[in-house]
Amino acid sequence: PTEILDDVTIEADRKHIEYKIDKKIVNVSQDIGSQGGSAVDVLENTPSVQTDIEGNVMLRGSSSFTVLIDGKPTPLEGSEALQQIPASSIENIEIITNPSAKFDPDGVAGIINIVLKQEEKKGINGNVNLAYGSFNAFNGDFLINARTGKFNFFVGGNYSDRVSEGTNESLSARFLGDSTFVTDVDGTGSWGHNGYNARAGLDYFMTDKDIITVSGEYGARGFSRGGTSDNTLFYSDAEDKPFTNAISDPWYYSNDVNFDVTSKYYSGDLNYQHKFNNEGHDLQAYFMYSGSVKDETSGFNRFDTDADFNVLDGASEVKEQSVETGNTGRMRAKIDYTNPFSENGKFEAGYQFRNRIGLSDYEYQIWNGSVYVDDSTQFNDVDFNRQIHASYATFTNQLWKFDYMLGVRGEYTKRDFTSNVLNKSWNYEKFDAFPTVHVSRKLKYEIQLQASYTSRIRRPRSWFLDPFRSKMDEYNYREGNPGLEPAYINSFEFNAQKRFGSHFLALESFYRQTNNLFERITYVDPTNP
Repeated sequence: PTEILDDVTIEADRKHIEYKIDKKIVNVSQDIGSQGGSAVDVLENTPSVQTDIEGNVMLRGSSSFTVLIDGKPTPLEGSEALQQIPASSIENIEIITNPSAKFDPDGVAGIINIVLKQEEKKGINGNVNLAYGSFNAFNGDFLINARTGKFNFFVGGNYSDRVSEGTNESLSARFLGDSTFVTDVDGTGSWGHNGYNARAGLDYFMTDKDIITVSGEYGARGFSRGGTSDNTLFYSDAEDKPFTNAISDPWYYSNDVNFDVTSKYYSGDLNYQHKFNNEGHDLQAYFMYSGSVKDETSGFNRFDTDADFNVLDGASEVKEQSVETGNTGRMRAKIDYTNPFSENGKFEAGYQFRNRIGLSDYEYQIWNGSVYVDDSTQFNDVDFNRQIHASYATFTNQLWKFDYMLGVRGEYTKRDFTSNVLNKSWNYEKFDAFPTVHVSRKLKYEIQLQASYTSRIRRPRSWFLDPFRSKMDEYNYREGNPGLEPAYINSFEFNAQKRFGSHFLALESFYRQTNNLFERITYVDPTNP
């Protein structure tokens, strides 16, 4: 007999981690333990990713990577962007360690793309998430979506306030000829992240094949780090490897340090998509502008003490701080064409222009016993402007059961850096080509093999170029090199995965060769060792 059912519900769990030809996808809904945290908490248990107590993220041992949100650049950079996104608002995370030529080649380690939840059901729907943790940590977010007729509207937001506490011990030695300068530190500290974000967007379905999307966001981010430390400084015999044999009277002092940064950011973008008759065959035009304003303060407060770290009678208070403000504007315009010409074949091509303008103002202040006084000899003011024109093409197909993707990207870069204090400018321009190759093969017994090669670039940041000598603390200065040119990376990968039901075993290997390497070096100032 035939029986009529009211409805049928089919449920299936997605794999926690899925491997594609050029990326791996982390499905956040399968990671229940991270739902009260941020994107950083999701990435803690992801292959190739490392995190620390302060929420900093490293991808394959490098902090040089790009963060995208829904495939679009964000006003925030790297770890600070990941710290701001609540896990409960994320649909999945794409780890693209060897990106194809379609993506910007910037960053040593690749791209982390955050795909946010966005309901598209008809009517009004949404969700709200709240979380509370130790040290009065709080996190909350919401998303509301309304779709009717030719319009789809969404609005969302989040707020977070998280604090971590810890202790630290360190013993460092600076070798100075026949003697060694030793610093022994024992202290406590705290790290705090807070911020909010509001975003909204509108999809207008002009026709069945033409869609216009307008969206924007506004937010703020704060990070603070502070602590108290007891310090012992002395000269030691250079041959005394444990560095405990003092050959001078030790100097004891307590030090309070602080670092606070707040930034407000905004962005707006416009996207037009035209769909052709075949599935996936489309043309997209995209424009985005974003900006950010940053205020950063760091300083220390020192008291001389005895060996038990009790403040000495009549000990003077030494306080210094730096104040830095910066404004950054970014503009990006691009057009992309995608044509899946067969079941396994696809052709992609596009052009992109991007521009970044950054202004930074640095001041240093010294405490005179009652107020902070400007030290104008340490003031700094710089301008940074960089333009990049890029075009790319990729070709994907299958040959002898091997899936492959070939691509090439060309970029012309023009960079201008000006030190207003030194009244000097430095210019740089060059054309570069970036080839990419991806190959994948599925074997029996749920085994998958992947191999790839990509050419990438690491461009120096503004403060890497700044030749003005800025004081970081009592013992360290920072000085850039305006003659720095980009570093070029050849990145090779070979990966293998084997599934056992709901479990899997993965082997991921990579090799990176960096040409024209630039890095931070530390040396003793010969005029003041």
